[in-house]
Amino acid sequence: MRDDLAGGGRRTSGFRFTPRTALAALLAFFALYLLAGWTYNRFFKSDETKIRETIAEAAQAARERHPARVTNTLAEDFRGPGGLDRETAYRVFSMGLMNLYRVVAVEITPATVPVEVSAVDPTKATARFRMVLRGRATDDSPWEDLNPRAGGTEFRCTFRKIDGEWKFSTVEVGSGER
Repeated sequence: MRDDLAGGGRRTSGFRFTPRTALAALLAFFALYLLAGWTYNRFFKSDETKIRETIAEAAQAARERHPARVTNTLAEDFRGPGGLDRETAYRVFSMGLMNLYRVVAVEITPATVPVEVSAVDPTKATARFRMVLRGRATDDSPWEDLNPRAGGTEFRCTFRKIDGEWKFSTVEVGSGER
């Protein structure tokens, strides 16, 4: 007679761990991770946070001396100081980030940029912040202030939500005084 409580017999289950099942589990985990990230970004992350991320993305692209990524944060009909448009902004960023300065430092204050999404049109928003820009022509050269006003330059920006992404629509440069 067989004793089922004793551990003497080999038991088989329907599941076998193979490289194929490991790969399938890994792919399922990755898909779940992407779905969770998309859900969080779509339904839980505020528009204010997304705008702050757009500002931080532009600053990081400048630090990395990548003019195309800076320009990607601008709307197609972008307008800046002195009638600056998106194409001219790209040329200015290219000249400054690629030709004049080998190292670029960008500081934005306050740490949490105040953002106001329009109550009338939820696809428009404004933000005000200060930015200090510094550059070095070589790794060993001294820092040059690119906006030498005390405390940096104040920027007043408007944003538009275009295809689910927030982009700079206009940028006005303040006096540097607050």
